[in-house]
Amino acid sequence: MSECSEAPGLPVNSVPASEVPYSLSFSARVSSPRPVSKVESSCSLEPLQFLNSDHTEAAVKLAAGHKFDRDVELLIYYKDAHQPSAVVEAGQDSAEPGTLMGDPVVMLSLYPEFPESVMSSLASCGEFVFLLDRSGSMRCTINKSNQQESRISSARDTLLLLLKSLPMGCYFNIYGFGSRFDQVFPNSVEYSEESMEKALKKVEGMQADLGGTEILRPLKHIYSQPFISNQPRQLFVFTDGQVGNTKEVLDLVRKNAASHRCFSFGIGEGASSALINGLAQEGRGHAQFITGSDRMQAKVMQSLKFALQPVVKDISVTWDLPKGVSATVLSPPITTIFQGQRSLLYAQLCGKSSQTDCSVTVNYTLGDHHYKNQMQFDLNPAKDTG
Repeated sequence: MSECSEAPGLPVNSVPASEVPYSLSFSARVSSPRPVSKVESSCSLEPLQFLNSDHTEAAVKLAAGHKFDRDVELLIYYKDAHQPSAVVEAGQDSAEPGTLMGDPVVMLSLYPEFPESVMSSLASCGEFVFLLDRSGSMRCTINKSNQQESRISSARDTLLLLLKSLPMGCYFNIYGFGSRFDQVFPNSVEYSEESMEKALKKVEGMQADLGGTEILRPLKHIYSQPFISNQPRQLFVFTDGQVGNTKEVLDLVRKNAASHRCFSFGIGEGASSALINGLAQEGRGHAQFITGSDRMQAKVMQSLKFALQPVVKDISVTWDLPKGVSATVLSPPITTIFQGQRSLLYAQLCGKSSQTDCSVTVNYTLGDHHYKNQMQFDLNPAKDTG
């Protein structure tokens, strides 16, 4: 008998709620660097209580009489949730100063919202180059729980969805790679009903029949192709595995990062995170992983939405700290900024000073517009806030 099996013959008696000799209650305390706007729930709540004047501390309780017959879910709304912010977590008193646990750590959060007038004035279609892994391993199933769908069929479905969603007036081409590579068109062609139909038929017939996983040669070929005027190049890579020359591949993408963006898709559970994330990071794009259980359509459309946004350039982060205090950045640098996507940066604050007011500034350029986000923070936050 398994551990979770019920023993036979044991009677189960229900007790009316009025006779239960105890009661349950639920309360939650909400703490945030942003003012709390409201708290909602499918369960009845008592009125929200604010614990301080700036509404960054609040308490919420379930209304009396809740029977705990369903999950309790709270939806917390904040004022100015998308404004840039810097939040400091205090170091532990028991840890040595100069260590990660002993020093305060600051988190920068960026969620930019650019004016529609700026976005529309910079709107352009682009040249979309799709690079599809057709190596032998793409014949494998996408994951252990889904033995019906192969990786190549998932990649084809992803690519077909993208092809049907491209904007009119753009240009595109499709490459397949393995031990060798081929392409649908000799050069990128303008997107039209005729060219799309031809591409769809080609993609539907693509199989995992090109041998090993050699991505460097097709990348070099793509980068050698002349650019199309006013059509920024957007590279989409679909692959399931890892390559033996990951560093060389990422170095090549980094070398050409100024002329294109790279959006990568890891197909299946075994896709190399170093390669997929590296391609997107070095190519100033975005990485997605398709494992079969995810909502593929949402992920595909998010990457396409990002690819259609104008490029944010000249991103820099500068710190204004008291003398004797320094910031050691713990996370990768911010190389891309997309509207609708949060960017985070973490830094360890080393040293002490009687002056506690600090700031950090993020500068970047979108078209001819320069943006400057300056965030203030306290070097020594109250212990119960972080």
